[in-house]
Amino acid sequence: MRSPTDADADSRAPVDLVVVALLAVAVAALTVADAPWRGPVRAALAVVGFFLPGYALVAALFPRGPVGDREASPVDIERVHYLDGFTRAVLAGALALVVSPLLGIAADLAGGSITTGPVIGVLVGFTLVACAVAAVRRRRLPPADRYRPGARWAATLRRLVRNPDRETVAGVVVALAVVIAAGGVVSAAVSQPSGEQFSELSIVTASESGQLTAANYPENLTLGEPATVRLGVENHEGQTVEYTVVVVLQRLDGPPRDATVTETATLDRFALTVADGATDRRDVTVQPTMTGKNLRLAYLLYVDAPPDQPTPENADREAHVWVTVEDDTGDATA
Repeated sequence: MRSPTDADADSRAPVDLVVVALLAVAVAALTVADAPWRGPVRAALAVVGFFLPGYALVAALFPRGPVGDREASPVDIERVHYLDGFTRAVLAGALALVVSPLLGIAADLAGGSITTGPVIGVLVGFTLVACAVAAVRRRRLPPADRYRPGARWAATLRRLVRNPDRETVAGVVVALAVVIAAGGVVSAAVSQPSGEQFSELSIVTASESGQLTAANYPENLTLGEPATVRLGVENHEGQTVEYTVVVVLQRLDGPPRDATVTETATLDRFALTVADGATDRRDVTVQPTMTGKNLRLAYLLYVDAPPDQPTPENADREAHVWVTVEDDTGDATA
């Protein structure tokens, strides 16, 4: 017959796993939240969030508590199943360094991308599944054998409040110092200097095999007939940006270095919204409205609203190709 103590132990929720699961959900929520306080809070959560997958995996692999008076087996090799809190923390950090990159690669191979959203989703999902497995494995053990750090945390806190000894106070101070130091390192790592914020613009074409290549651009066009390229906009601005793209066709006069624009035709203008760390690729089709040789077909990217007269010189990013446009008789004379 089971004792009341065993029944109480059976009914207790694994405090550490509940905390880890809640922190994982908080990290996921902060990733998608759009609030002015998101940056500092996310940096603080990153300190502990880094350890979550590793801690959950250690908890799933080693559900037993540390060796104590209850363990009298002379076989030392079995002691690997009974890890104390310090050993678990070290293993959690080591496994986090291995598991997190592997999960990021798994997100990429699964059809996602190595960006904030998919990677956080995979890390949080792994953490929650590992916590569930750890909870099930602990419950299958006798209550006395389970790893239950909640009781130790409560006992340490009571001892610290009621009768603080030098060893306990020193341990708490060292732990706080490590957390603060880690917070400074992680905050510096996750904060992106303004000089690192940028956007990228690219134009590519699709080969016969469907591969994208920065070559084989359309060079000889016909007046009024469509020409298509694949436009790519990559956002590293640190936030979601609504870009404006303007496509212009320009006639230039003079030597290449000192050429002046004598005529400009706006062929297209559209807006697109790109999330931080994401890339938007789309086919852009234009129809030339002037004929001539060595015309500049320019794709202009603006982070903010474009000026009244968009040019390659005032664009945030610019990419262009040189084309010859003929009329339906084959004449390219302006």
